Amino acid sequence: MTENGEIKNDDNSWPTNRLYIARAIDRLEKNNDDFRSETATLRAEIGSLKEIVAGLKVQAGVWAMIGGCVPVALGLAIWAIQNFGK
Repeated sequence: MTENGEIKNDDNSWPTNRLYIARAIDRLEKNNDDFRSETATLRAEIGSLKEIVAGLKVQAGVWAMIGGCVPVALGLAIWAIQNFGK
């Protein structure tokens, strides 16, 4: 401050930098809000993908079981033909 109570407005004073700082804070708050929104969207998409992967795991298990049953069934059929087909 000057001797008569006026605010000194040089390059390093609060009044000079106040507007810049306020704008920077507003910009950071907006960026933070955008980031939180995108994070929430990504979390929802990840949850959806987890459900899809769980379904695919079940489907893969069923197909593996079917694939495992085919050789067993063929083996039993061949054994039955050899033992009971005579």
